[in-house]
Amino acid sequence: MTTMGRLRLSGSTRDGVVDGVVAVSLSALALTALWHAYGGVSFLAIGVFGAAAGVAIVAVTIRFRFPPLVVAFALIVGFFLLAGPAVPGAALARLLPTPSSVVAAGRALVQVWVDSLTTSPPLGTDGGLGMLPYICGFSAGSIGMLLARGTDRALAPALPSAVAMLVGFTFGTSEPVSVVLDGALFVVVALGWGAVRANRSRRSADGTVHWHRLGAGVAMLGVVSLIGLVFGTHLPFVDPTARFALREQVEPPFDPRNEPSPLGAFRRYRLEERAGEVLFRVTGWPEGARLRLATMDTYDGVVWVVGGPTAPGSGRFERVGEAILPTPPGEAASIDTEVVSDGSDVWLPTVGTTRSVRFRGDRGASLASSFRYNRDTASGAVPIRLQQGDRYSLDARLSAVPERGQLATRGVANAGSLPPIPDLPDELRQRASQFVSGATTPYEKAAMLEEAFRAGYYSDGGTETRGTTSESPPGHSLVRIQQFLDNKVGLVGNAEQYAATMALFARSVDLPARVVMGFAPKGSGTVEVHADDVDAWVEIAFDGVGWVPFYPTPDKERRPPDAPQPQPRQTELNQQEPPPPTYLPMPDISQELAESPVPQASPASGPLASVLRFLAEVAVVAGIPLSVVIGIAVVIMGAKWMRARRRRTNGSPAKRLNGAWLETCDRARDLGASVPGRLTRREALSVVDERLPGAGDLAEQIDAAMFGPQPIAEETLQDVWDRLEEISAAALDRLPFGRRFLARVSLASLRPGRSRRRPSLATESDLPAPSGVASVAAAGGKGAGLVGDTARPVEELV
Repeated sequence: MTTMGRLRLSGSTRDGVVDGVVAVSLSALALTALWHAYGGVSFLAIGVFGAAAGVAIVAVTIRFRFPPLVVAFALIVGFFLLAGPAVPGAALARLLPTPSSVVAAGRALVQVWVDSLTTSPPLGTDGGLGMLPYICGFSAGSIGMLLARGTDRALAPALPSAVAMLVGFTFGTSEPVSVVLDGALFVVVALGWGAVRANRSRRSADGTVHWHRLGAGVAMLGVVSLIGLVFGTHLPFVDPTARFALREQVEPPFDPRNEPSPLGAFRRYRLEERAGEVLFRVTGWPEGARLRLATMDTYDGVVWVVGGPTAPGSGRFERVGEAILPTPPGEAASIDTEVVSDGSDVWLPTVGTTRSVRFRGDRGASLASSFRYNRDTASGAVPIRLQQGDRYSLDARLSAVPERGQLATRGVANAGSLPPIPDLPDELRQRASQFVSGATTPYEKAAMLEEAFRAGYYSDGGTETRGTTSESPPGHSLVRIQQFLDNKVGLVGNAEQYAATMALFARSVDLPARVVMGFAPKGSGTVEVHADDVDAWVEIAFDGVGWVPFYPTPDKERRPPDAPQPQPRQTELNQQEPPPPTYLPMPDISQELAESPVPQASPASGPLASVLRFLAEVAVVAGIPLSVVIGIAVVIMGAKWMRARRRRTNGSPAKRLNGAWLETCDRARDLGASVPGRLTRREALSVVDERLPGAGDLAEQIDAAMFGPQPIAEETLQDVWDRLEEISAAALDRLPFGRRFLARVSLASLRPGRSRRRPSLATESDLPAPSGVASVAAAGGKGAGLVGDTARPVEELV
């Protein structure tokens, strides 16, 4: 037993090394539960590094026999200082600590639990997502090592790793990595470690290892594990496919229903005054590609919109990690995009099927944190919105559009995944049937719809076209579509009306269709995307192929014939297009999202501002561990105060008097005295009096009252407790401030087992001399004698 208030150092150095190695190994096995969530080995390296760091800190602090509070402080400080690999973007050389890395670690410590659930696997380790394996590894390694060196219970050190594995299962995916890694191997190592620890006390005096016993134990574990692997999954109450993943129960926070219909704002890009406005500058642009802005599969009778987050199609946007899987086949493409014009929507222009996105510039970290992606529609969103000067790089796959002959015999994909459309008027359903009359396959229907609409005329409308054949109001509600189809000179409109109507007709003839809005810039290499490059088209899903684009809009040069437009009846003139309502009445949180990222740097500059920023970062860095230490200290001192109050006020007078002596021993323990719990007052007095001068007089006073012939008076109890407070305060005042603080927050008197002492009753050696008064000298020391000749019954002391 070491000095009280310090952790116990048990076993040899070899045992300590074995415990440390196995603690790190078990932590690594536990972290494999996150394999499918992260992918690669970088997350595992971070977790193992955290486990090794935690084990090393515990080993060093125990080696030098630091008090428990110092061990806790060292673990807290080490956790933040060594978190560089978990927040590589803020660390020096992606490893060494900086004030920024400590602040980022503190922020990620809180945010990683939500971010890891709302990010689509594989998560990657950037953006603070590496903190999850680091937390699991550091906690499992450090707590496991503490239990290994501080308790004799064989299997207790394996429990932290088991908890870390449970966290990995919960925050991972529903797909198990390996039954061997996730179960059998972990159990074998844990049981083997427990067996080694349990048999250390049986080790021969000369340290001989009984290899035949070790071999028999390993063989037994192997046989049990093999039986479990073969027969375990076939038990009637075991379902190997059933697995709970918390991420499947979490709804991503971005709700596209709060945003207006992108297609409803189509004419905003086609205004004459914006025709030449440059929106984006793209480098690495592939010839003939299109820039996708938003994909809409939900129609409410007024506008096509991006569905809500509970819908299975266009509405479910997730935070994604460093890579977006699965990777589809196709030609690789990498583009760099610079935002030239403000006023962008939340939608991020993408190309093909995105594999990864990297944001740069002053707002890069904020944009990366805000970015959400929909893998079903290959669409991206940035709720904080793009601004002029923002830049991002995008890696993608460009899938080749299948030849029309390859689609001739294909059926359509499952249309049940698309939200239903409202019932169309009979006239519109009949018109759609006429467009596909004679078609026998899904592709023929799609091709005939596309051909019928491309035979129309193009017009962006405007006030100057009013009263002419080029007149074309905006909108794509059912009323506007009816006008679009009933035009006397034929179909007249732009991509908004053509794409919206073709998608609606396709859905009415059982083709799974959706509307895509984006841009069709000309050229390749470095191109500028102008406002008038905006376009809209239709995608239809074919079985075994995927979504195939169709372009129903006629060429812009195909204008309606120059003839007077017949004037509509007055009732038609008064029929105004209703404003598009919000898809679902939900609160507008765009302003809150815009304010949520990391605050931008202050415009203040100069040496003074740099110094102030550095001091603020240092204050945050120091405040995190300091606040934890203060909280722990307050809890410990509060527990001791409540214990003293309970002893002073609860129970019979004899029990309260005995509690004063118990409190005296505990305060001596907190000052560094080794007072075993089963010592009598006489046996403990010499140790207690060394740390608490005056405890001998107090013991004599307690004995006189405890074993005296008179009942214990309330005044005597008050005087004993007051005397205890005086000698305790005097002992503390003689200590330096640091040692005084450590004594107040020492856990020595609160450790388990401290209270398992026998009652302080008189033994044969404690009985008084025949004269009735024991001499102090005869008792062997000051205060060691007992006064009185009759011991009080046990019932008064318990």
